[in-house]
Amino acid sequence: MPKKTKITETPDYQNLSDLVSVIAEGQNRLEALQADCDSEILAIKDRYRAQHDDISAAIEAAQNSVAEACQRNPQWFEKAKSLKLVHGVVKRTEGVSLEIGNEAFTLRQIEKAHQQDELTRIEIKPNKEALGALSDDELLDLGVTRKRNISFNVKPAKVDLGKAEPKKATAA
Repeated sequence: MPKKTKITETPDYQNLSDLVSVIAEGQNRLEALQADCDSEILAIKDRYRAQHDDISAAIEAAQNSVAEACQRNPQWFEKAKSLKLVHGVVKRTEGVSLEIGNEAFTLRQIEKAHQQDELTRIEIKPNKEALGALSDDELLDLGVTRKRNISFNVKPAKVDLGKAEPKKATAA
């Protein structure tokens, strides 16, 4: 009768055990490597954080000052919606949104006016597109105010080296 070998004594089992060891050790090394990378990335971010915050704050302050200056001088945008400057373009955009103070009140008022089909959606929410066509007095009766939004965006100029230097005349 042949001798029974235990499962743990077969070459495949030993090979399987070695492969699982490689996988487990590899995963542990990858986790340690990831932790080292994360630590270095955090150190790099910390090294540049103050500089980044200072630059971001300067940009935000400049953007606020641009918006204030543009709002004080609406005549700048009478002929065109944007101003082309040496260092970039300032563009004026304007939008209108409707603010519904109390949605339930507005819906009741719309129902009373028998305009549910036009001014509401299937979800029974005010239809802002349709409401936008109403006059300010009609909106006020419905508990809605028209809010005007004006914003200014700055697009920095990019240097085009092909245009930066004038072409030299060639002697004939």
